[in-house]
Amino acid sequence: MKIWKIVTVLLAVLLLAGCVGSVSGADISEILITSISAPETAEKPDTTASTTTTGITVDKVEWPGVKDNAFDANKAHTVKVTAKATTSNQFVRNPIAKVNGNSADSVTVSADNKTATITYTFPATKAADKISSIEIKSLDAPITSATPDKSATVDSDEGDDAANISEISWSPTDSPFQMDKAYKVTIKLKTSSKEYVWDSTVSAKIGSISLNTSEVSISGNIVTLTHTYPKTQPLGKISSMNLGVNAPAVGKNPSSSVTTNSNMFTATSSWSPSGAFKPDTSYTTTVTITAKYGYLFDSTISAKVNGADASVLRKSDTEAVVTYTFAQIASVDSVRLNIASPATGEKAQTTVSDATANPIGSAKSATVTWTPSLTNGEFDAGVEYTAAVSIPISGSSSVFDDETLVYINGERALVASISSDSKTITATYTFPKTTFIPNPIEIIKEMFNLMLAIFNPASYVFL
Repeated sequence: MKIWKIVTVLLAVLLLAGCVGSVSGADISEILITSISAPETAEKPDTTASTTTTGITVDKVEWPGVKDNAFDANKAHTVKVTAKATTSNQFVRNPIAKVNGNSADSVTVSADNKTATITYTFPATKAADKISSIEIKSLDAPITSATPDKSATVDSDEGDDAANISEISWSPTDSPFQMDKAYKVTIKLKTSSKEYVWDSTVSAKIGSISLNTSEVSISGNIVTLTHTYPKTQPLGKISSMNLGVNAPAVGKNPSSSVTTNSNMFTATSSWSPSGAFKPDTSYTTTVTITAKYGYLFDSTISAKVNGADASVLRKSDTEAVVTYTFAQIASVDSVRLNIASPATGEKAQTTVSDATANPIGSAKSATVTWTPSLTNGEFDAGVEYTAAVSIPISGSSSVFDDETLVYINGERALVASISSDSKTITATYTFPKTTFIPNPIEIIKEMFNLMLAIFNPASYVFL
């Protein structure tokens, strides 16, 4: 009896389990997909969607055949939506489906009735706008010594954002541009999006230059422009030159540097004869001029050196030689001047304004210092004074040298020194002692002593 009860209970449990296992969810016969953005030319596909059907979820949204993640123009695009039934729900074998309220093209249900694939084809997108004319802006034409331009802007009859420049190249590939060469530019453009296409023929300009049909080619969404510019020209012609050099200065060494007011050429100088400058010698500077790249010498050239006209030899389009001979620097043979001789109690002379020299005018003045030192600027009695005379050169066409003689009051003075630039000479001359003037009181005392000596020799005191 107990065994029978146990068997009965087990059968009841199994029956109950079978009943529970046989409970099923809802059968889904209509699938409503919403909120998918309709395709628009050049826009990105919408990969999200919603559903108003209970018991399902949208698993994914796909767009077969869409390239570059953008819709093509003038084309009907098909969306593919995958929906999944939730929990114990399942799709019927042939459900009805709608996308954005429109009947689906097809509905496919998986074998386990848990997945449904819906397709729907939207109306064709808008046709692309056709670009029929373009203009390249801000591209610099070839100029000698300039760097080739690798960037520019583009405008079109569909606006300045309808096309982009993908490449700019030059042939020959010189950088910078060379002189007297013809350069060809190649510009490749592509439409900025699928919203635009090239017309069957496209007119083009590069700056103000209108291209002919042979300079414009179309291949797919790429337009290639080519144009050959005229030969590059010189940057300028050199017709005159103002040059500055360090003029000869006795004792100085020649300099090869040259100053100029032009950036069209470089210049260096040489001197003849060479070596440190000497007086009484003619010096010629030869300046070699080399035109900088892009500049040429004109057929006729003039030149100045330190403001004076110079000779020019044009050797080629890019080289010229300028020569200029400076006037000799004369050495001063002699300088003569007069100084008031020292006199006891007199003011000492400290300047001379009437010196004479050979060559005439080469020296005109002098300053005088005295040794030993003066008392309030006056000479003392019984002193031998020496005058040191400093004589500057007058003008720039003469100098002092070791053979220059100085005469003071007609007497030859001793040349003490010549400055390093040979522009100042110093000479000394020693005058006789100044006259001794006795003190009157001392004279009276001496006379008194002499009288005493006459009458009383033993009492005489020698002063």
